Amino acid sequence: VTIGSVTKTVTPEPDGSWMIPLTPAEAAGLSQGLTTITVRNLDSDGEELSAETVEFVVDTEPPTLAITGFSDGAVMNALEQGTDLTISGTTDAENGQSVMVTLNGETYTATVSDGQWSVTVPASDLAALPDGVTVTATAVVSDAAGNPAVQASSSFDTDFIAPNISLDTVAGGSIDLADVANDLVLTGSTSAEDGQTVTVTFEGQTYTGTASGGSWSVTVPHADLAGLSTGTPAAISVAVSDAAGNPAVPTSVSVPVDLTGPSIAISPLSVGADLNLSESGSDLVINGTTGNVPDGQQVNVSLNGQSYTGTVSGGTWSVTVPTADLGALADGSSFTVTADVTDSDGLAAPQASVGVSTDTSPPTLSIDTYSGGAVLNAAEQGTDLTISGSTSAEDGQTVTVSVNGQTYTGTAAGGAWNVNIPAADLGALSDGSTIAVTADVSDAAGNPATQATGSFDTDFTAPAVAITNLSDGAVMNAAEQGTDLTISGTSDAADGTTITVEIIREDGTVDITGTATVNSGTWTYTAIALGGLQDNETYDVTATVNDAAGNSNSATTSFETDFTAPTISVNPLSVGSVLDVVEKDTDLDISGTTTAEDGQTVTVSLGGQNYTATASGGNWQVTVPASDLDALADGGNFTVTASVEDVAGNPISDATTTLATDFRPILGMNAVGPHNAVSLADAKSSGMTVSGTSSGLSAGQTVDVTLNSVSVGTATVAADGTWNLTVPSSAFSAIDAGDSLDFSAAANVSGGTDPLPVNDQAVAHVPAAYVITEAGRSGNTVTFEIHADPDVDISSGFAITAELGFDPSVVTYDTGSEVENGDFNLFLANPNGGSAISFAGAATSYNDLSQPVVTFTMTVQDPTKPIELTVTTPDGGPTKWQIGTDGADNLTSSNIDDVIRGGDGNDTIDLTGAGRDIVVFEADPAANGTDTIAGFTIGPATDVTDALMFSGLDVSTLRGDGTDVETLGVGDAIGANTGFVGLTTTLTDLDADTIATAIEGLSGAQAGDEIYVLATDGTNSVLIKADYSSPVIANVQTVAQFDGLADLTGLNADNILHTDPTGATA
Repeated sequence: VTIGSVTKTVTPEPDGSWMIPLTPAEAAGLSQGLTTITVRNLDSDGEELSAETVEFVVDTEPPTLAITGFSDGAVMNALEQGTDLTISGTTDAENGQSVMVTLNGETYTATVSDGQWSVTVPASDLAALPDGVTVTATAVVSDAAGNPAVQASSSFDTDFIAPNISLDTVAGGSIDLADVANDLVLTGSTSAEDGQTVTVTFEGQTYTGTASGGSWSVTVPHADLAGLSTGTPAAISVAVSDAAGNPAVPTSVSVPVDLTGPSIAISPLSVGADLNLSESGSDLVINGTTGNVPDGQQVNVSLNGQSYTGTVSGGTWSVTVPTADLGALADGSSFTVTADVTDSDGLAAPQASVGVSTDTSPPTLSIDTYSGGAVLNAAEQGTDLTISGSTSAEDGQTVTVSVNGQTYTGTAAGGAWNVNIPAADLGALSDGSTIAVTADVSDAAGNPATQATGSFDTDFTAPAVAITNLSDGAVMNAAEQGTDLTISGTSDAADGTTITVEIIREDGTVDITGTATVNSGTWTYTAIALGGLQDNETYDVTATVNDAAGNSNSATTSFETDFTAPTISVNPLSVGSVLDVVEKDTDLDISGTTTAEDGQTVTVSLGGQNYTATASGGNWQVTVPASDLDALADGGNFTVTASVEDVAGNPISDATTTLATDFRPILGMNAVGPHNAVSLADAKSSGMTVSGTSSGLSAGQTVDVTLNSVSVGTATVAADGTWNLTVPSSAFSAIDAGDSLDFSAAANVSGGTDPLPVNDQAVAHVPAAYVITEAGRSGNTVTFEIHADPDVDISSGFAITAELGFDPSVVTYDTGSEVENGDFNLFLANPNGGSAISFAGAATSYNDLSQPVVTFTMTVQDPTKPIELTVTTPDGGPTKWQIGTDGADNLTSSNIDDVIRGGDGNDTIDLTGAGRDIVVFEADPAANGTDTIAGFTIGPATDVTDALMFSGLDVSTLRGDGTDVETLGVGDAIGANTGFVGLTTTLTDLDADTIATAIEGLSGAQAGDEIYVLATDGTNSVLIKADYSSPVIANVQTVAQFDGLADLTGLNADNILHTDPTGATA
């Protein structure tokens, strides 16, 4: 193996591998740069079998590294501390090598590029550097071979403290004419280093100076001051930075500029424009002011040929004119005062002057009248007082009047004057006093008139009066109205003084007036005619007294009238007139009404106990605890008494009601059969269940049940008090259609009181086999049809046996025949004009049960009465057909199947009877009237389900084909073929407009649609017919009101037959 100049021999290992070591000296002897290794494989004879040469680089020399600079220079100032710092350097390490720089304990990395590198130290890291220190940065790098360079280092100083600078007072604080005549030198101090430049900005121009020993100065040339003007301050600012570049906070000032010349002024004379007599007797001081005149300059003043001198001090001056000189001034003359001054440069100010006249004659003055006269009374004390007088002072001069230590002013006008003394000030005057009045005035020159004086007396004390008693108190009741009212009081007026008494309504009407006389300090008035006093009125009673001076006083009290006794009533008790065993375990509220005032106590007594309530809004209520009810004796009769008095004490009669107690157990029975009817066919085949409830009976107690007084079994009371019994079918074996089913239940309590037996009654119902309909009418002749049940099996033929019953005074039978849809001969029995007709016939073949079986005519004998036709047959239950008149009828269903047609007029129809009832309305609401229906039941088809029918209705005129019946809420979509809607949404009322608004909320309606709608308000229902003029506008006509029909959710097609009472076309 040959490495550079070194050759070594080695024997391979058995696995063919080999290695040779180099000594340190041999390694160090290798040349820098590219070096060759040659390997030759020799055999045992030293012959070369193969050879291979590889190259590698030798690099053991470290790279160079230097820090060449800081972006902030050798010193970092405060501004630079706030920005990032760049540290730069050089190295001969290869491109891409990392240079690690350390500053203040933080390390930053740069990448070598073409011998250059740099790192950025964030301002946030510089913020940690202290002021006034030397900060050292170090840098390290290694070359690609890993040879580390010698660490490089460099440093910079920190200086973060800015210097200060100040400006000395400029030109003594103000720049004047003398200052602008020469160069202006500005001076100041600074902490910046010697040699630092100070920059001064004066009125926009920049001047520089040099800091030296903590001071500086700058000269503004005389020529640069020419632009200054009086009144506009000169703006000056001074700035400097220290050697590190930290700027001082600039100092700025505004120096006043006043370039005006000297001036002088005379202040207003202390005597004003006129010198009066008083002022002429004292020295007159004349003073004034100067401008731009230094202290010490002499001021010369001239008056009436005499000169007086003063000295300027602080811009002011004064001179004194002696009294002797003033006395020499002629009265009624005018004079001019002049003043002159010069400044220190000899510049004279413009002369100042002022005029003055002399007036030394005083005016005249007198007090003439008082608006209150010589004596001021209490009433006059409550209004302003006018004092008048005269004077020779000039118009406009002020007259000063003094009253009771207060001063008031008036103005002279035309030789007269007056002042007003406010009532508020008069209120401070003492009663029974003589009030002195003085008046003063001066003329325009200030000469005072001789003071005028006067006086007036005061008398403010009205006699005292008081109302001490009303014999009827604060409220007069009906009894007191019938007696005299005595009004008593006191007064300190003299005996014999009259007291006027008035009794006054709220509206000011005086109902009673009279007088009383003071006697030894008291007075009494008796009102005897009280019949004219108004009920429920508030009266004021006033007593008025007047003294000789005209002072008046009054006293007032009041009373109310209440001549109407209150009423009281006891509402019906919630338990009725008898308290039972269940009700006694619950508190009983007893309430009522009263006209007594709110807050009055109502006392209720029951069983020796009293209970109290407070009237409020005309109502009252007390609660009798269950414990008190339980204490009432069983089987007793108690009186509940309620009493109250009104505030006035008007008596009333007590209100009473009675309450009996019956605490025996209670036995109840649930309603037997729907609509008071029991399907006889079902009962005969599988019996029926009778059930009920109980209170006060123990579980296990037996209940004996009878049907038509025959025992049908015994039930047992369950833990919840209920009981039930299945009545066997055998109990109905002897019952026929239409029979009454009287169920009774009783319990025999061992060792206790038995409950009262209970019962319920139903009718054994068999569905009608035939239905009568009115087919037509001509005058008094009515055509009727008899229809058979559509479910009859006619596969083997058909037979009829029936009897038609009627009242011949109302209608008589004419003629009849079978319908030609079968082959049987109709047998008619009983003569025409009788009260019954029998129909009989049979056919082995019959075609169509939708067609009538029998058609017959009858003649109306009394059109004022409803027609009633009854069909009885052995094939099924009976049926009745009722037809109303053209007027308003009262029609009542029987305990069999009924078809009732009210016809014209507002009919009242009662459907509470057992059996299935069909109500027939006229298709046209205008022809029907508005009927009132009671007892109508809805639900799925049973033998007793009630139904509605519309006579003369063509269902094709309804929406679609008009055959569907739907229950919908407001907002629901109406079906395509719906002719009848049960509106399940509860409405606020059943007015036509309310119903119209509701059905206009059904979606899917079209213009021209007609539907019938049954709507409810949660208590009753109304049937209407609606015609849609647009999809959202429905015109409504009322057909009938259904009392007590509150819930329409169970309405279905079984309740709406449309046109056929047999149900064939329902």
